Amino acid sequence: HWKSIYTTRVLAIGQAPDTIMSYLKQQKRWAQGGFTIFFSRNPLLSRKLNYDQKTQYMYSALFYFVGISILIYLILPLLFLFFGVSAIKLTDSNEWLYRYVPYLTIFYLLPVLLTGKVSLAAISTSLATFSSYVSALLNTIISKRYVWVTTTSSNAKKGRILKFIWPHLLIIALSVGASVIGTAPVTQSGAWT
Repeated sequence: HWKSIYTTRVLAIGQAPDTIMSYLKQQKRWAQGGFTIFFSRNPLLSRKLNYDQKTQYMYSALFYFVGISILIYLILPLLFLFFGVSAIKLTDSNEWLYRYVPYLTIFYLLPVLLTGKVSLAAISTSLATFSSYVSALLNTIISKRYVWVTTTSSNAKKGRILKFIWPHLLIIALSVGASVIGTAPVTQSGAWT
């Protein structure tokens, strides 16, 4: 039987990642653990946990699915600008504002309410984790085991950074291309000039 309590004493000291590569590796490791819990040891199916415990464990396992929503968030504008595929059917440009402004307000207002400020570093870091989360989900689905190393070990710092940032570079390159296409003048026949 376990009991959780709050104490002001320091009981353990940990080290935070000091490079973007070790941060992304840490997030991937944590996400793969969350997905493993969700798919193999789903807390909702446990008879040993009460409702509150099931809910809390489920929330922690569900968090890492945010990688999918971030990936969709990054890809949808590209699909529209490259192929004209729209996620929503709009009757006029004001309808887009009615749908987007509430989302944008919540996206930026929530951090202000929680921390008192908007941090570009926090927003960009949270967006950058999509690749770790999606990769962890795919690894969990195909049952690929994750080799665990501590966040700050020399083994965690070794490796090619390109292995972790290639999805980001691809999104950036596609976004630049989509921006060129999106700003190019179009003739009445629909062809670019």
